[in-house]
Amino acid sequence: MKKTFIIIAMAGILTAITGCGKTDSGITSDNNKTTTKAIVTTTAVTTAENTSTTSAKVDNKKTESSDTSTTAVSEENTVASPVTKTDHMQIAGVWYEENVLDSRTLTIEGDGTYKLSYRGGGSEYGNIQIERQVLGFDDVTIIWYCFYRADGTLWESFRFTERENMAPALASGFDETASVFCLGDSSEPTQTDNTLAAVKRFMGNWSYGRCYISISNNGDGTYNADVKWSSSAADGSAWTYICTYDAENDALVCSGSGVNVDYFYTDDGQSSYTENYNNGSAMFYTDNNGNLLWLDYYANVADEILFTRC
Repeated sequence: MKKTFIIIAMAGILTAITGCGKTDSGITSDNNKTTTKAIVTTTAVTTAENTSTTSAKVDNKKTESSDTSTTAVSEENTVASPVTKTDHMQIAGVWYEENVLDSRTLTIEGDGTYKLSYRGGGSEYGNIQIERQVLGFDDVTIIWYCFYRADGTLWESFRFTERENMAPALASGFDETASVFCLGDSSEPTQTDNTLAAVKRFMGNWSYGRCYISISNNGDGTYNADVKWSSSAADGSAWTYICTYDAENDALVCSGSGVNVDYFYTDDGQSSYTENYNNGSAMFYTDNNGNLLWLDYYANVADEILFTRC
């Protein structure tokens, strides 16, 4: 009888030991100091009727960690609202990199595509996905814009932030190590008033049929001229020129650094690009009626075409 009682008691002790320190899900707790975060990824170019949501994932890079807080996120809090074109339009525009010597220019389209232009020439293209990160019992949500290259690899993730007495910014994190791009021509005042007045008429969007030209100020004495000529909804060609203002010809001129690519979009939204050349030259000028002309010195693809302002 005593032996039977001892065996039963030891079995109970072993059961208590093996269950110690674990939750029902089998995850070991650490004095209730673990912070749980959930991110829901939603595919970039979708509509409210066609939304693709992946499973929740943890990304510690995108949050400020806390060693003393306990945050629980239920599965009900991880459901993302549909992504529409409006979501991408909120960051559409031309953004300029801050606090670096060779700043890059980020051009974001309303359809969720982007182009990253390098100051010395060359560009990268890709698509944007939106991730909503839900934190805490109060369902605090951070929206991250995740920039994926044409090969599907992640370039960077940014959050949109308003800044007092400064242009809005896209920041990759929360501290001084974050990459930051500011919106618009925040550096324009450093240029001479005469030059600004002369180039002002070039700035903006122009079109002719399926061809669109977007010209913007880099704020450092150079100007981006981006040309997109669609053959269809799924394919076409694009040109990128970094120009300077030629006062003698009253024109924007690119000398030898123009890049031309052919692009193609698959049915599932993936994109591919083929570079044709990276040493093109071009001139942009206006006629007496305010139309824009594009002289492509490499292939003469736009001779005598008049572009009107969009």
